[in-house]
Amino acid sequence: MAKSRSGEMAVYLLFDNSGLGHTLFKIDLPPMDSIKNSKSSSTHPISINPILELSSIEYLHMMSCAQLGSKLYFFGGFINKPPPSPPQGKNKDELTIELLNHVLPRDVRIFDTTSTSMELGAEMASGKVSPLVFVSKGMLYVLSAGRAVSGELCWWFYHHRTTARLDLMGPVKLFERYDPVANKWQVLDDSPLQSLSYLKGYLLLEGENQHKVVITSAGNVSHLVYDLDKDLWLSSSSLIPTSNMLKLVDNGSCQYVGGFCYGVLPHHRVFRLGPLNFNMDVESKLSYLKMSPQDVPPAMMGTCKLQHLGGGYFILLSASPANDNLGIPQPITRKVMINIFKEVLPTSGATTQVDTASFFNAKIVFSQNYVCNMDFECDGEFLSCFLVQSPVPTVSVDK
Repeated sequence: MAKSRSGEMAVYLLFDNSGLGHTLFKIDLPPMDSIKNSKSSSTHPISINPILELSSIEYLHMMSCAQLGSKLYFFGGFINKPPPSPPQGKNKDELTIELLNHVLPRDVRIFDTTSTSMELGAEMASGKVSPLVFVSKGMLYVLSAGRAVSGELCWWFYHHRTTARLDLMGPVKLFERYDPVANKWQVLDDSPLQSLSYLKGYLLLEGENQHKVVITSAGNVSHLVYDLDKDLWLSSSSLIPTSNMLKLVDNGSCQYVGGFCYGVLPHHRVFRLGPLNFNMDVESKLSYLKMSPQDVPPAMMGTCKLQHLGGGYFILLSASPANDNLGIPQPITRKVMINIFKEVLPTSGATTQVDTASFFNAKIVFSQNYVCNMDFECDGEFLSCFLVQSPVPTVSVDK
């Protein structure tokens, strides 16, 4: 295997294939030094093939994925199979745990992008349903909403017509943290998550005096704040910077960079909120990225992801919609567009038809279109993208 050169990058794209499994693609990018020194743009699409396919026959439905270094962690989801016959001689508590682990397996699978191998990792204390995942200071945090778990269990019981009526929610742990050095999961306090029906998004506040995460949700509360240093849920009323921020975090996950909150709104409007003011009486300034229409064509107005590369550079990835016309078979290709841009000094006083806000400008230094070739008709969802600094050779993985 050829050694990777320092500074090279690769983007990994994960698609959910409508319950049939998950498909992973890899895109090699030029080194950042090369991108910074010369603008690269091409309208000719590059065709790419899957490097990994995870069939739902072997892997879980609706898994989540997170990145730690050069490794991708797959976990969460559920299994749609009837339970085995209960063994004799076990008490109710033991049967409860076995049935819970059957419906919501605790398995963690790790894909090493360096060796392109898949291996089993340390098991979670409990399986998760539609978990919210984030990484902070080299640790992996996984959260589920209590009502999402109970709803999935109720559906499973009904679907399989089982007569079991065990209290499965008791043993479920909704909040865990993984330490890759110790290779262990630690259960954290999940009491505020029990009554929530869905976790929408999060914002990590990491700075000199901040190491917290803001979580927005659907349920009887709109947002939660967790202190990652003290492992403590906080009173959010005095800690949320602005009401603007809550609305933006509801659209997904945002990034906290240099005192500003960055993210993407519908129609690929990249926003910047800040500097964040932690005085509830003062609203932070909201700005939008000024990009010309040709930068993101209408055909690419599907799903998009934004990631900070450092030094004021960002990567914006846009994926074409999965299902434009209901009932019409979808092509076995999906279009993807990557723009890398650098933020420049903001201008003020500009307005849009929807919002009154200032714009910040950006210089696009890299632009490229790609075509992801699927092995079957796909109307699944583009889930995530992951940036790995040292790319690996693209290899075929047996299905």
